Amino acid sequence: AIAIIGTAGAGVTGMRALQGAIIVAGVVEVLIGYLGLFGRLKRYIGPAIIAVVISLIGLALISVPQITSSSQNWYLAGLTLVLIVLFSQYLDDYSRAFKLFPVLLGLGLAYLLALVLSVAGVVSIVNLAPVANAPIVRVITPFQWGMPLFTGSFIVGMFAGMLASAIESFGDYHSVARMAGEGAPNKRRVNHGLGMEGIGNVFAGIMGTGNGSTSYTENIGAIGITGVASRYVVQIGAAVMLVVGFVGYFGQLIATIPDPIVGGLYIAMFGQIVAVGLSNLEYVDLNSSRNVFVVGIALFTGLAIPAYMGNVGSAEAFRQGMGSVAVLGPALGARAIADTIYVIGSTGMAVGGLVAFVLDNTIEGTREERGLVEWE
Repeated sequence: AIAIIGTAGAGVTGMRALQGAIIVAGVVEVLIGYLGLFGRLKRYIGPAIIAVVISLIGLALISVPQITSSSQNWYLAGLTLVLIVLFSQYLDDYSRAFKLFPVLLGLGLAYLLALVLSVAGVVSIVNLAPVANAPIVRVITPFQWGMPLFTGSFIVGMFAGMLASAIESFGDYHSVARMAGEGAPNKRRVNHGLGMEGIGNVFAGIMGTGNGSTSYTENIGAIGITGVASRYVVQIGAAVMLVVGFVGYFGQLIATIPDPIVGGLYIAMFGQIVAVGLSNLEYVDLNSSRNVFVVGIALFTGLAIPAYMGNVGSAEAFRQGMGSVAVLGPALGARAIADTIYVIGSTGMAVGGLVAFVLDNTIEGTREERGLVEWE
């Protein structure tokens, strides 16, 4: 999305181009889901591959600025993390509220402290001026930026992003099932999930949001901490969000939450995701050098390749580099190919998942050794 805005230009024109790309990518994802393309791959995907993908979902988020910023307020981030750990792990048996709402309580108390200190003039962390100036009701309408623009190169770039997102979502579905204590999702659920994500993308494009719709890894961490995985709870939350989305005050209030508080929250949630990913290895024979090799190479490449792409800097710079490759340069430098490689290569769980998929299905190993028998 940022690459599209950077190329198409900021403002209404860039947003219209972004909406067109999101809508088309969403339609393609609907087809991928309901034609069952990902579901058909499920029988080739075992616990070693899922362990790599889910672990990289958490590990790839280590460098988020809310955690690693050089100006990080570690007092506030640490307080948030300590409160969440306290409520979820040490005090959870003392009160049902602590067991169900450790994240909300930890975040709320840390925010309240930051707000009090800011109002008292001790520090300047929370600024409530935007809340006071926000409109009471914010009207939401389709095509708020105008009719979408459909540009081929932008659509290809967004398609690559959608494909990487779909791979991540595949791992997310397994992660949710794991945290909820359920068996791995069958291919029908995987297909339906991706199809609905595609519908969400189309709707997001129509409503003019700045990004598409996908399963959200942080929420999986919340399931692990709270132990609440009921779809009924999610439905109630969705209904509340539909209402408060029209309330200008609410959105601005959420935006005032300081980054250090969000960072403390992320540490707890992302750590949960990494641990859940690694827990899938209980099915795999880790005394087998074959399995250790597959997991090790996949995890390392899933961290190293995105770091390389980050050093390259941008899709355009990568495209120029690919164009200079001997013999294959003209083909690799084509926008469709280069942008797809760049976006997928920038996504750790996509890289690690693909490497693990290839190695686990091509290196000789028994079904028992690979953990497929117990996994089923």
